[in-house]
Amino acid sequence: MGGYAKQIRIALSNYALSFYKVQLFEVHLFLMHFALCTKIFLGVERAKDLFESEFERMGFTAVEFRRLFSTSEKIVLPTGTPLSIEKETQEKTYFLLSGQVDVKSGDSIIATVRRNHFIGEMSFLSYLQEGTSTEAAADCYMSDKEPAVVFVWDNTVLRDYLIKDDNRGVKNALQASISNDLRKKIQRMTTTKRSKN
Repeated sequence: MGGYAKQIRIALSNYALSFYKVQLFEVHLFLMHFALCTKIFLGVERAKDLFESEFERMGFTAVEFRRLFSTSEKIVLPTGTPLSIEKETQEKTYFLLSGQVDVKSGDSIIATVRRNHFIGEMSFLSYLQEGTSTEAAADCYMSDKEPAVVFVWDNTVLRDYLIKDDNRGVKNALQASISNDLRKKIQRMTTTKRSKN
């Protein structure tokens, strides 16, 4: 009987060890996948910098950050490309990684948005809440100074992703990040107006 019990203990120990190895392998695969995604999207150092300087403070975990940007497409936009047209339906949301965007009212530039800011986020927030596309509040064009690198989300795809129960943390963190982004833009515009007066 003692020999049989010993065999059972050995079998259970081997099973536990195998299970532990499988878990370690899965964690290793996840970390490799995360590293690969961030390297493809941003480059490792740029991803780390962007996460720590902008998104971690807004409540994103590293996994939520990766998930959010894995739903986007990274593209290079030539100078003069329109990102939004006033009173036309805004169907995309952008995050500016490099370059700058001119916000226009008529023929006048009323603001300039530089890297690490969202474009089209107000329309997206309305769409996220109401489920219907909204019109852009202003004309936004890539500056004629240089091409830009942006991440672009299709608003319908992004909304469908965020409203899933599993992604509630990403949704809350993104809303906080957009609110902070809007606050920074308003502060910059206010400071610019004061310096001109």
